[in-house]
Amino acid sequence: MLFIFFIFIILNIIDFITALFILPGEANPIFLATGSIYIVCLIKIGIILGIWFYYNRNIYYNHTLYYIILLILILGSILLSLGVYSNIVAMNNSELMKQATEMSSQDKQTAYFQVVTILYIIPIILMIIIFMIYEWSVKYVKIDKQYFKDRPWWKP
Repeated sequence: MLFIFFIFIILNIIDFITALFILPGEANPIFLATGSIYIVCLIKIGIILGIWFYYNRNIYYNHTLYYIILLILILGSILLSLGVYSNIVAMNNSELMKQATEMSSQDKQTAYFQVVTILYIIPIILMIIIFMIYEWSVKYVKIDKQYFKDRPWWKP
């Protein structure tokens, strides 16, 4: 988990730096609401510190909570990678940057929430439901590797 956590931190730093170059076209709803990229940075730091707290404590209420933290880190890293990519594309394409600058805040927020919903929220909800079903049902199944090792048809 530490490796995934460091990737998450690095991607947050890169996202913040690249966002500084495209501020007029930035679509982050917190930025659009406050007008300050530094508030976005403080929230990112707060999330990182919260995850770091759980990681260092290394005690979780249940498997689901640990799984959710891993989901946040992995899907968050994927979403941040997409954000960094789009920031870099905007930095290198003045026409695209001009279009993003001319978009209304409402249009930017709508596009942002569509991407976040499709790539982050829906997968997290589905994965949590699937894991909770697994956690509830695993007590009703028998996991026995030796059973299969003893079967002649299972051996290569």
